[in-house]
Amino acid sequence: MRLSSIYLFKLREIADTMRHRVPAFTPRLLVGLLVIALTLLFCTAALAEETQDLIIVVDVSTSMSDIFDKVKAEAKRIVSSAQLGDRVTIVTFGASSRLVERARILSSYDIARLLSVLEEMAPTEYATSLSAGMDRGLQEIKQLYASSPDRRRVLIWLSDDKDNPPKDIPNLVTFTSLKQREAQELPDNNWFAFKAPIEPEAKSDVRWFIDWASRAGMRLEPRLSKDDLGTVLAPNLTREIAVEFQPSTPAIRGTTFSVVAEIAEEDGGHYSAALAVAPQEIVCRGDSWQENISVTFPERLGSYMCRLSFVLPSDKHLAISPPQVSLKARVQPQIRVLERQDAVAHAVITAAYQESLQKKPASETVLAPRMRAMLGEEARHSVRRPSLGFGPISPGSRYEANMELFPTKNIPIESLIMKSNFTLPPGLELRPRFKIAQGTLTAELNLIAGADFVLSKGWELQGMISFVTNEPGVGVYPTDIPVRLYTERGLSRWGKRELPMAATYEQFTRIAQIAKSLAAKAALGLLAIVTLWMVYYAVRRYGFPSTDLAGTLEIIKNPTPRKMRFFNLRRMGKLRATSSLTIGSGGGADIVLPHTSVADMHARITTARTDVGTIVFVQPLHYNPILVNDVAYTRGKEIGDKDILSIGDFVLLYRCPEVYRETIVRFADGRSIRGMLISWDIDAVSFEFLPKGAPSLDARMVIEFSELKAVFMVRRAGRFTGGLSTGAGSRPAGHPVEVIFKDGELLEGYMVGETAEWSKRFYVIPRETSEVALVLVERSAVQNLFTREEFEKPPFELRRALRSLAARIGV
Repeated sequence: MRLSSIYLFKLREIADTMRHRVPAFTPRLLVGLLVIALTLLFCTAALAEETQDLIIVVDVSTSMSDIFDKVKAEAKRIVSSAQLGDRVTIVTFGASSRLVERARILSSYDIARLLSVLEEMAPTEYATSLSAGMDRGLQEIKQLYASSPDRRRVLIWLSDDKDNPPKDIPNLVTFTSLKQREAQELPDNNWFAFKAPIEPEAKSDVRWFIDWASRAGMRLEPRLSKDDLGTVLAPNLTREIAVEFQPSTPAIRGTTFSVVAEIAEEDGGHYSAALAVAPQEIVCRGDSWQENISVTFPERLGSYMCRLSFVLPSDKHLAISPPQVSLKARVQPQIRVLERQDAVAHAVITAAYQESLQKKPASETVLAPRMRAMLGEEARHSVRRPSLGFGPISPGSRYEANMELFPTKNIPIESLIMKSNFTLPPGLELRPRFKIAQGTLTAELNLIAGADFVLSKGWELQGMISFVTNEPGVGVYPTDIPVRLYTERGLSRWGKRELPMAATYEQFTRIAQIAKSLAAKAALGLLAIVTLWMVYYAVRRYGFPSTDLAGTLEIIKNPTPRKMRFFNLRRMGKLRATSSLTIGSGGGADIVLPHTSVADMHARITTARTDVGTIVFVQPLHYNPILVNDVAYTRGKEIGDKDILSIGDFVLLYRCPEVYRETIVRFADGRSIRGMLISWDIDAVSFEFLPKGAPSLDARMVIEFSELKAVFMVRRAGRFTGGLSTGAGSRPAGHPVEVIFKDGELLEGYMVGETAEWSKRFYVIPRETSEVALVLVERSAVQNLFTREEFEKPPFELRRALRSLAARIGV
């Protein structure tokens, strides 16, 4: 105001001067006016940058009577400190909320008017609805945000936080319902600041709601109670994992997230699998809590790294750090069979020995050692045990043999010792070495014959070895392993018979010569086949490059200064003659996104070719996070037209206009409909479907996946595949699978995807069909699912028929 008065005074003085000396001061006048205009423009811009929006929410309930003078004084102080250009909104609340005043501060008159409004306020309401006041305050903030999103907004809360909502108002808004309503409507992070100058007299939900509404500092930290589950003994493959969650603020209360479990081989193998986990969804509490998460391991022996991933489907503003925790586990068989074998041997020895004592009591002192040895040998033959053999031994040679060991408890391999009941001759040395591979303890035995080792032909040594540990109370099975060492001999033992070696050697020599000639011919034939295959591969790759990739990736958010617009996947696939492209920041990636938030090899775009079209997947590599439509995935995810991919700080839009697929939808209750797919995402809850014969797209249906049995996609008519068809008569990519539905129907084919058998629904390429080329199976409609491992367990055909019959009759 003072600056404006000075400018008016100067303008008046210049005007008086102009009346007397206009011709002489005309150039100076113009220069002065230009300087004043630029100064006013600069000051106005500076004031615009410093202005802010103040939303004052005042509690006018009777519980505020003792402190209302303090509240009014604080509100007046805030209004008096407002600057030119600020916008001030005053809201009061009690049983309900009310807008009192909105004003933009343009002069001291506006401040005086707002002060008079505050002076007239009084605590007259008998009820207090804190959520109603907060609701009105958020509405005012939204309006200010919509008009000027770049301005600073401050919500001033003047209340004692004593909540006493009215009882006779139906559908009264609460903080919980307010959070549910505003969950998808709130703007970006830090869209307003919160101040509460008056110390509250009661504890309420205002604080946690404000922390949630401002979207600031919502973090959750998971911690494992232990990082090693130890040994999981089959068939009891379910284990509980205790995870402690530490929230940074009570605002996290009520937020949900999902739990996904998967395993991978600890020694860097290629095997990985998803695990059944319970619970699959966790609801956050406002303070620290512990969750017991149970996982079920596969029936596959080995050492694994188990990873628990936490996915946020409901609130992307919550940060879980770390988003994944890992722990070790080993799957081993139970040792009851081995213990039973030793128990049988001990029972045979004891029973026979006691029987012999009853017949000849006097022989206890004289024949006891010999009798025990004979009975022990008899028991060892009655129990099936592994044995080791080394030979024929020659000087300067090395011989190896492996033996699987099963300790009763987890023990360090440094504590294992080998014992034997025989002595080796000079020049021979038997060295054990212990290792753990795929969860199995293995003893590698190396027999080393020195260069000076000399023994006559026909030499043989038989004995027993055992493995013990210095850990107390721990046994190692099997025990008393037979070992045989021998050199070349004139006679060969076969059971209890001894055969002449000369005739046997001559027969083996003749067989070896025939095998040698056949091997030479087979090598020539194999060489011809390899040569033809290499020629075919070179012609196909470099002469007629092809790819199954389609569509483009458009960059809609680029954190780097480099100009990058889009990537044409089909063109890149043809240039590289591949149907798979890698994405990363390293030079070895096919699609390079040069930024520190992107790993060297971050993700891979792969395809699965079917007779209804190509299915495109995005798959994370090395457990790097990717988001598809703001949902995190740690496994391969099918992508379609207009899906949004977040890789590091890059955001990409996948475009690939789809041709409507002709399908047959079969429901779980037996109904079926034929028509076209309009929208399709197997990870969604539903999809849009247009029945055959519908008059227009307006007649489309929304079908829930949970109601289905399967979706059968019809083969495209007249499609030329060039020998790469996935229909009948060819072997498509994927592993064999047989599905028995709950109504008894059998589906045989090949499963598409690496971890599809653990998903809610999965694709199957049928093995024999004339019309259907691809089937989406809903897991809730499946009675039994057989994979490749099940096919190898006899009698598979009988078990499959019995289970199919049981499914038909409802047993």
